[in-house]
Amino acid sequence: TRQDRLDEIVIRLAGGAAEEVLLGARSDGAGGRQGCDLWQATALAASLELSLGLGGSLAWLAAEDDFDGMLAIARRDPEIRRTVEATLQEQTARARRMIEERRDKVETLAQVLQDRGCVSGYEVIAILTTPRPRASPSELTPHPDNPKTPTL
Repeated sequence: TRQDRLDEIVIRLAGGAAEEVLLGARSDGAGGRQGCDLWQATALAASLELSLGLGGSLAWLAAEDDFDGMLAIARRDPEIRRTVEATLQEQTARARRMIEERRDKVETLAQVLQDRGCVSGYEVIAILTTPRPRASPSELTPHPDNPKTPTL
């Protein structure tokens, strides 16, 4: 569905949005090279308009997996480019709102990542679903299925 694709775009834009919310500015880490988060988000937004019939037009202009072709069309067509940009801006704003609403948990997650260099899926779920306002990394205990994977 369109919403599923928008959710995928939000995921790819969330890192830069988190930098904006938590650090006050975005770094260049999400962009700059083919295959980066920004490239993927842009290609997904273009696919809504040019391939999937989930945008303002039902015309099929490129294959869903032809990201380079879709991006070339978006570069040449100002209307498509504006639509893709609007989608990216809307989904970035959505990502920022999500992060702002969960800022304490995102900060805890960032601290665990900084302390350990990686974070497991169990840890992410434990941190994001805990009812406490903030879970500190020292509160994490080993997960019963994997002693190296903490839970709250």
